[in-house]
Amino acid sequence: MTVNRNVKRDDDIVSTFYDSEAESAVDGEPMEQEPLMSIARVPTGGRVPKRVVETRNPGVNDDLTEGIQPGDDWVNTTGGTVWICTDNTTGAAAWLQVT
Repeated sequence: MTVNRNVKRDDDIVSTFYDSEAESAVDGEPMEQEPLMSIARVPTGGRVPKRVVETRNPGVNDDLTEGIQPGDDWVNTTGGTVWICTDNTTGAAAWLQVT
């Protein structure tokens, strides 16, 4: 299981994923740990890309009808993969795997 921590820096969005099942230190506070992955995204057209976090890869039906726009990303927490939407056509969405 991972925890998504978004940090806004200027016009970039940096998302870092940590293992939420790591042993806790004192008083239930999480221990310092290395991130599982970090992803930097730059908003396009003044719109902050949407992030979808699921336990599966995206498919052709993960499209405009679900509010997906080109540039949105999809994180598969089970497979550890990240995808970017390149086309949100209804019933024919296209996703590019980036990790």
